[in-house]
Amino acid sequence: MKKNILFLDDSAFMRQTIGDLLQSLNYAVETSSNAQEALQKVKQTRFDMIITDMHMPDMDGAEFAQEVRTFPGCR
Repeated sequence: MKKNILFLDDSAFMRQTIGDLLQSLNYAVETSSNAQEALQKVKQTRFDMIITDMHMPDMDGAEFAQEVRTFPGCR
C-alpha cells in the first residue's frame, strides 16, 4: 500500500516538481497551494506525512504545523 503524502507549497513549480518526484518514488501525493486548502484536506484524509513550505503568504509552515497538531490523530 502506498504511503499518502500531502505537499503544501504556494509555488506551482515546486508542487509539480516535488509532487512528480514523490510519485516516481511510489508515494500517493496530494498537493495544496495554501494552508487553508491543506487544512481542509487534513480534516478529510489521513496522511502518513505532510511536507510544508515554511514561507507562505497566508500562514507560514510553523503555524500550519501547530494547527494540524490540534486535529485528532495528528502529531
